[in-house]
Amino acid sequence: MVFIVFLLTAALVVPVSLPFFFSSAVDELKVNLVAESYGILLDLLILGWLLLWLSHVADRRERKNRYREEIEDALGWHSPVASHRIVSNVRRLNRSGVTKGLELPEAYLEGASLENVQLGDSNLWGATLKGATLRRAALGGSLLAGANLEGAELESARLDG
Repeated sequence: MVFIVFLLTAALVVPVSLPFFFSSAVDELKVNLVAESYGILLDLLILGWLLLWLSHVADRRERKNRYREEIEDALGWHSPVASHRIVSNVRRLNRSGVTKGLELPEAYLEGASLENVQLGDSNLWGATLKGATLRRAALGGSLLAGANLEGAELESARLDG
């Protein structure tokens, strides 16, 4: 489709500009063509950069959504595999800058290693954190109602808020 538009535009522009090539205004035409070509080059550079940036932003957003979906898929599944998947995706989200507001209701995290994770303002309602390692974890403002923290290691965990 783009090529067809190019051909139609060229079919219109070339015949109109032919008289300029055979007149004394050729030098002026060349100067104008060079100026326009630099303008187009700059436009392409700016648009290319903008599209690259937008693609990067969309990719990051898609990746974060995929991590959240993988967590949701593992919720309610009571097995060490589910625990591993949830912890892995929480860590990935933390590395991606998501440190608050995670939804982990009834997550099975028994014996999970959650050292240094950022779970501020997260929903951990009814989560099984029995025997989990939560050293230096940030849990401030998180909903921990009904969570099983029996035997959980909370050394230096931040529970403020």
